[in-house]
Amino acid sequence: MIKQAVLSQFKKTSPLRSVEEGLVNFDFQLKPEQQSLMQICFSPLAGWLSVIIMLVALFSPFRYQFTLVQFLGFDHSVILFLMQSSLRAECITFIVFLIIGRVVRFEFVGILILAWLLGNGDIHIVLAQSALLGILFSQVRFQVTWFGKTKGAVKKVIQWIVTLQMLAFVVFIFLSWWLLANIRASGLFDHSMRAYRLEYLILAYLLYQLLVLTALGLWGHFYFRRKPDPSVWNLKYSSVLLLPQFYLSSSFQKLFEAKVTDLYSQRLKQDAELKSDDPAYKIIPHKLREMQKQETEFLTLAKKMIE
Repeated sequence: MIKQAVLSQFKKTSPLRSVEEGLVNFDFQLKPEQQSLMQICFSPLAGWLSVIIMLVALFSPFRYQFTLVQFLGFDHSVILFLMQSSLRAECITFIVFLIIGRVVRFEFVGILILAWLLGNGDIHIVLAQSALLGILFSQVRFQVTWFGKTKGAVKKVIQWIVTLQMLAFVVFIFLSWWLLANIRASGLFDHSMRAYRLEYLILAYLLYQLLVLTALGLWGHFYFRRKPDPSVWNLKYSSVLLLPQFYLSSSFQKLFEAKVTDLYSQRLKQDAELKSDDPAYKIIPHKLREMQKQETEFLTLAKKMIE
């Protein structure tokens, strides 16, 4: 099962999308609970495309042939800005790449732009570091917006994964700046504006994904070992409220539509069989009846979204 969960990540191109689909899997039971949570835990592996892009930029035979300096010239204001390492320039670069990540959603697009600039020596390594932080934080920021919008078990899962990714990002900030400072002090970057820049970018990106993978993996391990309380009723299907924010793949949407249609028809049948004047209805605890009513509303909303 672990092997299958790992290999499935290489069919995806975005860690964020992998988490989103894992949450829907978990809440709507498209897959068994354990498989859905494993997809979330191994979601950092979906960043493989970003690594491939950086490796292609590193070994590309066209490297240094299409540089920004060639198009704009050394004295252009953009080039002068990208070559400095002031705090102001760092903040601006962070915000620019944060916006790129926010608009495009897929982190590999920002990585592609950054790898091209860094590989050609068109951006200072300090600004490249700020750009990478902006790209990664844009992905975390999407998940922060999920807080407080769901209910039940999926709400607890979201709280854990978002908190852990935020912690991993904070740890990465300190580790990456420490790593960059030590590499600069060693003189590896002194040979030219291109020397070892892309290698550092790859190393830093892998470090971040390793931190996230470790944090989610440890949480998932203990979550799997928990003993659920059968007396606790968890509301399902509330992740439908997040669907407008999610960017699901077309293949996954087809599976989701089929599952929602099936769940919706089953729920209508159950509601039709169990009327309020039925003696069996009266013995159902009030809290459970209210939860079933809310689940029906969520399924109705999901049904409207897919139509």
